[in-house]
Amino acid sequence: MNNSHSCLAWVMGFGISQEIYKETYQRPLIVNKETQAETKSRLRGCISTGACPDLMGVRRGGLAESESHSCEMPKPITHARPFNQGLCKDLGNQSENLELGGKMYDMKDIFDTVKSNRMSENIVHQIRGAILSGELKIGDRLPSEKDLAMKFGVSKSSLREAYRVLEAYGLLEIKQGMSGGAFVRKVDVKTIKDGLVNYFFFQNPSIREYTQIRTFIEPEIVKICAFKIKDNDIDYLKNNISEMEKEVDGENFMSDLDCAFHKKLADITENTVISLIVETVQTALINVKRMLQMNHDFLMMVCDGHKKIVGALCERDPDKASKEMLQHIIEVETGMLACKNGNIVLTETGILKPDMGNR
Repeated sequence: MNNSHSCLAWVMGFGISQEIYKETYQRPLIVNKETQAETKSRLRGCISTGACPDLMGVRRGGLAESESHSCEMPKPITHARPFNQGLCKDLGNQSENLELGGKMYDMKDIFDTVKSNRMSENIVHQIRGAILSGELKIGDRLPSEKDLAMKFGVSKSSLREAYRVLEAYGLLEIKQGMSGGAFVRKVDVKTIKDGLVNYFFFQNPSIREYTQIRTFIEPEIVKICAFKIKDNDIDYLKNNISEMEKEVDGENFMSDLDCAFHKKLADITENTVISLIVETVQTALINVKRMLQMNHDFLMMVCDGHKKIVGALCERDPDKASKEMLQHIIEVETGMLACKNGNIVLTETGILKPDMGNR
């Protein structure tokens, strides 16, 4: 048996995998007078048991000055840990575990090593899946970047790229400082709404599409409101209209008051999905109205339509309220299509923006 084989036999005899041996303990021993005592001490255990024949030969033949021994001997260890390429399975290392509600969970039960292609997407998919499945809960702190990057088998830069995406989704909050890190957070309505509004902007839906979604939803909303509305809700809507009439040419009319009126009606239904859809569509429409620079007559028409809707709700008449809402939606579409102010033109198929390069 040659030197390398005898050393491997010694290693395997102690239950240590070849990978750990190669990864951790490749330390050639150079024996000379200065290191002779230390070398004897390190090799004593192996020599006394006769586990390495070549070392027995060294013992029998003595340790010559400046003699090199090719056997690469590990330092004595008290236990051996299993090793897996790219993904450590050490259950005893708490830094590699997640602290969830005071209980430690092994990350191998949640995350897997990612594939080499589209690594950040894979990380996003795994962390998002763990959150949506309930394995990770609001307020949970993820492991350190170093530990989690090791778990996924990626670089810190790939992990940070995934973090940025998850932050944009509203699923993670990154805090700085000694007590900082990546924390699971609750997605708020504003994050979802802003994402949808951005989507609408780049998709550039036609005014007819806005009108269609509004006619599907809002006339039915006011029918529900006719049964559920309370006196304080009516007071809120009337106040809203009064504020509109005070500044029909102001920015506050479109950015806050108009949207708040329709959102209040949606909130009365106590349906969070309806509220999200209505607020998102209204916000997207307000952005279009700003670009069109709607005139005074249009804004007064909006006020008048709101008054009629509130009047029908005061009477607790669902059919009349639905009819007034439908009429209001049609008038808004007609007024926007007729608007010739500003630098853009609205058509039934979408917004026509001027070609700035041809000017």
